[in-house]
Amino acid sequence: MTIYFFLNAILLFGIAIFTICAIGLYTPKQLIKYAQRIWSYKWSITVAVLIRLLFGLMLISVADHTEFPQTMQILGYLTIAAAAILPLLGRQRIAELLDWISKIPAMGIRLWLALGMLFGAFLIYAVQ
Repeated sequence: MTIYFFLNAILLFGIAIFTICAIGLYTPKQLIKYAQRIWSYKWSITVAVLIRLLFGLMLISVADHTEFPQTMQILGYLTIAAAAILPLLGRQRIAELLDWISKIPAMGIRLWLALGMLFGAFLIYAVQ
């Protein structure tokens, strides 16, 4: 039962990633502004770390039940590493990164969002 719950949770993550990126294709600058606003809250780094830890652990735990077990394991470990790095970077550096991203031309942001859509689609496909 737990495996099916995690598979469905990863499916929802994939759908959310795909959808957010798809919406961002139409309004890339507004998406960045929204991310900057969310990141301004003190709790944002804690939530970001917890989500990454949970997502990484789920990816690792269900890897054998997906179409790409090794890839899912690697993604899980990379996600956990990202969770560990976030507090080391700190809110200020990440805010500076978001500020830098906001200065990229809209087409550049759209290219990254298209890659995000591909990643979301990959997650959806992998757990089907």
